[in-house]
Amino acid sequence: MHDQLQYFKLARALRTETTFNDTYDFDVGRNLGNLPRMLAIGRNVNHRVLSLERTAQHCAISAHTVERIVLPTVTTDDQRAPALRWGDPRTMAVLSALSGFAFTPKGFTNADLRERVGSLHDAGPKGYTQQKMTYDLRRLRLKQLIQRVPKTHRYVFTPAGRRAALFLTKSYVRLVRPTLDRLEPHLPDDASDQLRRAWQVCEAAFEKGAALS
Repeated sequence: MHDQLQYFKLARALRTETTFNDTYDFDVGRNLGNLPRMLAIGRNVNHRVLSLERTAQHCAISAHTVERIVLPTVTTDDQRAPALRWGDPRTMAVLSALSGFAFTPKGFTNADLRERVGSLHDAGPKGYTQQKMTYDLRRLRLKQLIQRVPKTHRYVFTPAGRRAALFLTKSYVRLVRPTLDRLEPHLPDDASDQLRRAWQVCEAAFEKGAALS
């Protein structure tokens, strides 16, 4: 009963609420007659936030989509789309930085994204330059993860791109990298780690089979 009570308290504390500190942020005056308009804006904000939260929690993508992103492809207008290789440090830094703009309605610029990628990726003495960012933005656009806002230098996610960026970063950080770290052959044996112990048994069986053959 105590655990259930704590759960409900936590769920209530994490509920989503929309507040307006200054109506002029939305180009709306403070007159009471504008209340219906503010209510409509608030409902639209809530709908967008809840939709994005659902996408963040249920962002699985198909194997075909993963292959299209991580392998070189050619677009319908014969443009070569370089691969965004899953696990490559630069690619993961770009996708991680990109995911930070998943909830930004106005999108982002080359400079916005470059700053975040630069803080996540060690690009060597020259750093993560504007040219590198331009190349990566082209990769993201040709892979249909982002699209350019017409007549601007800003970019926004495509619906499929938001799902893919969240899935590739979350699955790598939470599943792939921690698992591979536990199976690192140069680490000392740890009998308390069941995965590592099972992997050692598997390797021993392979070695025994190879010796017998």
